[in-house]
Amino acid sequence: MICLASADLEAAREFVECELRGLAAEDDQTRRVAATLRVFLEEGTQRRRTAARLGIHANTVALRLRSAEELLERPATARIPETLLALTLLRVVHDADRG
Repeated sequence: MICLASADLEAAREFVECELRGLAAEDDQTRRVAATLRVFLEEGTQRRRTAARLGIHANTVALRLRSAEELLERPATARIPETLLALTLLRVVHDADRG
């Protein structure tokens, strides 16, 4: 699916920016928040499982999810498939921008 979604890099970039808004930024703090959101969604929106997988406290997960929602300008669980795809494509887009 990632190959298909990233075949048109410009369209992928636009999708990522539209879906992730401020969460598409490349600074370390935003990357941590984005990574936490990705794991949270992959773990079925379970904070404890997310915390265990990332090796962090559940309260840290909660704080990062609040930050993600602020950057997304919507609830973290509002568009799960689209958000997961955008978070995966984010790495592809950033790598292409660097390369």
